Amino acid sequence: MIDCHRHFMFGKADEAAMLREMERDQVERAVLFGYQGMRLLPGPHAQDTFILELANRHPGKIIPFFCDVDFFAPDALDYIRQACKCFSGMGEILLGHSPIHRAAFDGRRMDDAPALAAFQEVGRYGLPVLFHADPPFEAQAESMLVQCPNTRFIWAHIGYDFLGEYGGSPRAAVWAESKLDQFPNLYFDLSHWKISPIYLLESGWQSLLERKSERFVLGVDMSESYEAEGLWIPPLRAVTVGLSGNAKRRIEGDNLLGLLAG
Repeated sequence: MIDCHRHFMFGKADEAAMLREMERDQVERAVLFGYQGMRLLPGPHAQDTFILELANRHPGKIIPFFCDVDFFAPDALDYIRQACKCFSGMGEILLGHSPIHRAAFDGRRMDDAPALAAFQEVGRYGLPVLFHADPPFEAQAESMLVQCPNTRFIWAHIGYDFLGEYGGSPRAAVWAESKLDQFPNLYFDLSHWKISPIYLLESGWQSLLERKSERFVLGVDMSESYEAEGLWIPPLRAVTVGLSGNAKRRIEGDNLLGLLAG
């Protein structure tokens, strides 16, 4: 299994605990990134630098993504070009993430010209972009997908609408399928954030995962207490165990490797 979605919460996360959890839960490799827009370490791009150093300490285990960049800074594209030579992808990028983080965007959108230029540049290097968009930001996500057709995007936490303010219920499989049909450069991340992913055994999701298995990747969205948060992995495996062998292999690793290969 390859985990496509985990953070390193600086000051709280334990590198050794993360490696123990990966061994315990049979996670062969994991995509790792910091936090966009959060100054958890001093200095420009410091989170990205740490992630790359960690990946270099554990070759073959950690897949580094970068996100510690302000798309609206004058030197943003220069940094992104350099990062694309060292990292395997960009993420997690926040289009909109709950009321807590919304104020940090200052009215800027991820389909504004500077952000689109950043995504397009990542696409030129053949790298994927993983992003988070709560339901009110769906139109912004679609705009981004249309305007960056040569960049492959992974929409995180796809089955759940995250918070009670959005209704507190899962998104429907038919909704996800319509997006896949509409946007050929879109993939979905099955990480679930705050609830059990067991809902993916219901309401048409299993059929969709089988029929569109080449468009999904598996993730857990860990951040600091890896050995405890890893307890979400058995429910995720329960979601894929009933699929055909080919679909299971694609979702649990092959699709991500294909995205990383350009």
